[in-house]
Amino acid sequence: MSTLDQVLQTYTVFEDNQVLTAGQLNQRMDYLEQQTRLSRVRLHGIGLVCGLNLSLERGRIRLSKGSAVTSQGDLLNLAENQLFGRFKLFTDPDARYAPFRPAGALLELYELGNDTSDSLLSDFESRTAIPLTQACAVLYLESYLFDPDLCTGGDCDNQGQQQRTQLKVLLLHQDHVAHLLNSAPPFKPLFLSLDELSLPRPILTGAGVDDYPDLARVYVNAVTEAAARLKTVLSQTYGDNWRLLLGDLYGDANPVTRWSAALDSLVAGLARSTSGIQYIWDHLKNIAATYREFREALWGADEICCPDIAAFPKHVLLGPLEAGAGNAQTHQRHDFYAPPPAQPQNRRLQKARLLHQRIDAMIAAFAIPAATQVRVTPSRTDRAALEEQALPYYYAVTDDAINSIQMCWSYTHALRRNQDAIVSYNADRYSRLPQALTPLRYDLDDADFFRIEGHLGLTVDDAENQLNTLIKTYNLPIKVIALQIETALPVLRPRPHIGFKDLKSLHYLHRRDIGRTLGNIKTYTGTVKQKVQAATDLPEKEVGDDTISYKAFINDSADELQTAVSEVGNHLNATYRNFNHANFAASYRSAVQKTAGINKRVKGIAYNTAASPYEKLVNDTKFKWLDWIDGILKKREEKAKALSIFAKFLDEAPAMVHLAGVHPGGTFILVYAARTNRVVADFCLPYWYYDLPADDEAEEEELEVSDKDDWLQLNDFAIRPSKTLILEKNIEALSKNFGDLKIDLQLQSDKLNIYSASSSKLADTFLKVQQEETAAGAGLYRDKEMGAKAALLEAQASYIEMVEGKGDAATAEERSLKAQMEKAGGEIIKESMKKVAGGAKDLQPGSEEEKFIDTATRSWSKITNEEVKNDVSREMNAVAGTSGRKPILVNKINNFINK
Repeated sequence: MSTLDQVLQTYTVFEDNQVLTAGQLNQRMDYLEQQTRLSRVRLHGIGLVCGLNLSLERGRIRLSKGSAVTSQGDLLNLAENQLFGRFKLFTDPDARYAPFRPAGALLELYELGNDTSDSLLSDFESRTAIPLTQACAVLYLESYLFDPDLCTGGDCDNQGQQQRTQLKVLLLHQDHVAHLLNSAPPFKPLFLSLDELSLPRPILTGAGVDDYPDLARVYVNAVTEAAARLKTVLSQTYGDNWRLLLGDLYGDANPVTRWSAALDSLVAGLARSTSGIQYIWDHLKNIAATYREFREALWGADEICCPDIAAFPKHVLLGPLEAGAGNAQTHQRHDFYAPPPAQPQNRRLQKARLLHQRIDAMIAAFAIPAATQVRVTPSRTDRAALEEQALPYYYAVTDDAINSIQMCWSYTHALRRNQDAIVSYNADRYSRLPQALTPLRYDLDDADFFRIEGHLGLTVDDAENQLNTLIKTYNLPIKVIALQIETALPVLRPRPHIGFKDLKSLHYLHRRDIGRTLGNIKTYTGTVKQKVQAATDLPEKEVGDDTISYKAFINDSADELQTAVSEVGNHLNATYRNFNHANFAASYRSAVQKTAGINKRVKGIAYNTAASPYEKLVNDTKFKWLDWIDGILKKREEKAKALSIFAKFLDEAPAMVHLAGVHPGGTFILVYAARTNRVVADFCLPYWYYDLPADDEAEEEELEVSDKDDWLQLNDFAIRPSKTLILEKNIEALSKNFGDLKIDLQLQSDKLNIYSASSSKLADTFLKVQQEETAAGAGLYRDKEMGAKAALLEAQASYIEMVEGKGDAATAEERSLKAQMEKAGGEIIKESMKKVAGGAKDLQPGSEEEKFIDTATRSWSKITNEEVKNDVSREMNAVAGTSGRKPILVNKINNFINK
């Protein structure tokens, strides 16, 4: 039977009348068979094609139908599912298959079958000491030449050997599978030889970070552990088994030795680190990411050009029984290894080689550069492959056009030979492409991250200014804030805190408002001074206990007040930063004291249609708002200072993390040392941070009752009784003894305007009575007392008419005053009518007495109080009865009574 051990290059071409030999025929058949095998192996692939899954079912082994191709090109085909209930020891007496004899002795193998002479599968463990759960299956094509040797005498029709083949299922202990598995293509076993890798991350809490050494300590622990893990896994990526894949990359040198020394050097230098330890951590993360990519590339590197024909020439591994139907995924089972196409779409092995070179280049090129210039480079987040991210600035670019870091950073760019398109901080060292040199000027749709580099070691002001300039220049959707690492030191740069601007604006507006009031004070004071100096009818009185006149007092006090107001104005004109609240308050109180002194004196001689500026200033408390606002601002400044400390901010924003950049819409955080004013670390938040107060409680100042002089010290105060009660009191006195009445009204007529017209008229009349003037009857009565009585009766009639006109809407005070007026009016009428009737002569037409009786009659007609009406009627009837010789008077009295 033909194999692929030696490929046939020639075969016999038959001719007419040619005598054919067995060798010529077999040569032709072997050539055709070999071509078929080569087609399978070189064009289609080797290994398990489909199916052929194992499972245990009720004490029997089930093998599903399927196909496989050996490395010699044999097609192993199982058309139907098979069940095996028995087994026997496999001795291999005929084929003597070499892979089953790794050390010259046959492996312990057991053949599955159903022959009743074989042992039951249920006794497998007891007879072999191998649990079925620890057994692996091999599908084996037994193939050998058999010579029947049946020639008898001259009859040799059966002469010739037979090629016998039989598909068998064998079991062996899984510990003995390694030899058969290693005969597979080499790269998947390489994957299996590499450990999985994950690195511990540094976790920060505000409680434990009060200075840079505290921050560094967290990273030192993470870096030390990460370096140790990397040394272990990287040592697995090179050795004798790797020469087929990597042997030509490093000559005779083992790169792992160099890598291990470099990692040890990094760890040894951690104790001397004063900044940049985060970038050491980033470097180790990059190595770990590349290692994982390298390992993953090997898992899928099943595309083999010209596989080794001796890999598994007559067998395929089916895997352990315990895996059941899912055993196709086990690492103890052959996969299908297809040849790569002419234009490879999956160049995993090439990529694996480049990734290994990248590890070497990163370790060799790592160095944190000195502070120079801040740059922002569009990149991708860690969710993307490392080759899709911008090349970090801490990997030094060399002049070696072949071995520099950018040459092996991206497999995609390496395939296309356009490594000069890779964006990085150092792109100007290897590229002239504008999109690599100034990437922020071009489309950023694919960038979901911005690397920010070059700020480490700069002063925090310089770093922040440079970064903000880039943000404004290129419209970048990121925010920058600065935090101080030292908790114990005073805050060097308190961050602007939200709410400062609004409160400072409010502070400014109140200063403007106070300034406007003071401006009015100055103008008003000038007017007061001018008016007083020009006045010719000031009262002849002195001011206070001194002997200073009004004019002298106003003149001197006005000048002092103008000076005091100007001093306050100077304080108000200062900016908030330069505003001295204590000096302002002292000047303001002095101005208020002087204003109150002038206001007390001017109030007695001046009249204003509205409250004067003096009164506004004396009673205004808005100056105190400046202190209150300043107190709230100071509290916010303290909060801002607290949130400018790294540890406090970390407690408020625990999502803060170091990524050597920031996401679009995020916040980049510069961490600086107050001792040096230089940036020592950086972090970011995945969101735009707003400077909000730490809590939502109302911001309240503890207010004093007042720190201004007591109101009573600045203003005069006296009790003014109810005007209605005053009128009632005096009207009551009037009704008792009008002749001796001395009305005690300390009222001015301009202060009685709150009354209705009738009330004012009534009050005015009382005032004029007090001054012994005739009011309504002025010019008509020579008898002042009679004129005063007539005026009072007319005022009384008007008031009673007004109250009656209101009906139910009249107040209780108005009704009370009306009752008093009716009673007083009745007394006036009785007394006056007696006096008129007591004259010697009858009533003369047109006389003052007749006018008075007519006035009394009109007033009498308005009275509604029945008691008063009856009392006056009785009195008038008595007067009429004694005036029989005075017919005109009697007639007038009768008319009066009939009203």
